[in-house]
Amino acid sequence: MATEQPSEDGLQLARRVLSTEIEAIERTAEALGDEFIEAVDRISKCRSSLVLVGLGKSGYVAGKLSATFASLGCPSHFVHAAEALHGDLGRFIPGDVVILLSNSGTTAEVLGVAREAARKELFRISMTSNRESPLSAICDLNLHVPITREACLNNLAPTASTTAMMALGDALAIAVSKAKGFSAENFHGLHPGGRLGLEMTTVDEFLKSAGSPYLTFNEETVLSEMLADAVSRNSRAGAFVLVGEAGTITGLFTDGDLRRLLAREGAAGLSLKAVEVMTRSPKRAVVDQRIREVVELMARHKVDEVPVVDREDRPAGLIDIQDLLRLGIVRQGDR
Repeated sequence: MATEQPSEDGLQLARRVLSTEIEAIERTAEALGDEFIEAVDRISKCRSSLVLVGLGKSGYVAGKLSATFASLGCPSHFVHAAEALHGDLGRFIPGDVVILLSNSGTTAEVLGVAREAARKELFRISMTSNRESPLSAICDLNLHVPITREACLNNLAPTASTTAMMALGDALAIAVSKAKGFSAENFHGLHPGGRLGLEMTTVDEFLKSAGSPYLTFNEETVLSEMLADAVSRNSRAGAFVLVGEAGTITGLFTDGDLRRLLAREGAAGLSLKAVEVMTRSPKRAVVDQRIREVVELMARHKVDEVPVVDREDRPAGLIDIQDLLRLGIVRQGDR
């Protein structure tokens, strides 16, 4: 096959493709109306499952959207349109809501599934670029994706249409999750693994498995005594947590503070009391906060150690940036 010299360079072409897809999303947003609101209501009140159906590129989009709905607390599964007509109709049960994706609204296999869903009296929502399509006619609602052309050079490959369908499906999933009252706690329950799971872990849970060693001293303690105690315990603590007479946290003294003190005062600095050199009222985390909040706190205030307190402001642990880097919750480049 002959290769023709492109009429525009790669960057110009890439920007034109992105502009076309952005325009497709914007047109889809402008087309939203009462049918979207009804779709949210129907799906959020569904007591069975949300089934997404598609074929080809629209099928890949349907599969991804089904995973997104499930991730946000809406039970969902994907059914391949061709497989549905060869036995997978058994996946449909009374009470299901079905979303059928087809850009043209004329895909034979998707139409076949729509007819079977109608026969089963399931509520049907189409997602097409043609409100007057056969698929739209079979369905109870149509979510319009008003695509005028694809981003493909030949206006053939599904590009702008699939991008807009994906974005519309994401908007629908998030609107449904809000209607269902889906919370951060619910999200954590469905995402216990990986970086997301760790970010949503409470500080208390995190400390049980990954918190840094720490030592607590009264703020009137002399630094040399604190260091001797730490050495005798073979402690790897990156910071000392300081408390007052009431047992509540009053300050923090880090290994960085120690290096700067020795550079400035020499060994004489070790005769000072912690209260004279500590960082007063340090930023702190509470045991029932999420690790994600601690990460944001550390980034916002540019600190590497955060003491953890209970609701009475008594020390409960220490989180060091090295803990977060080691577990991949933050990356070196994020700092």
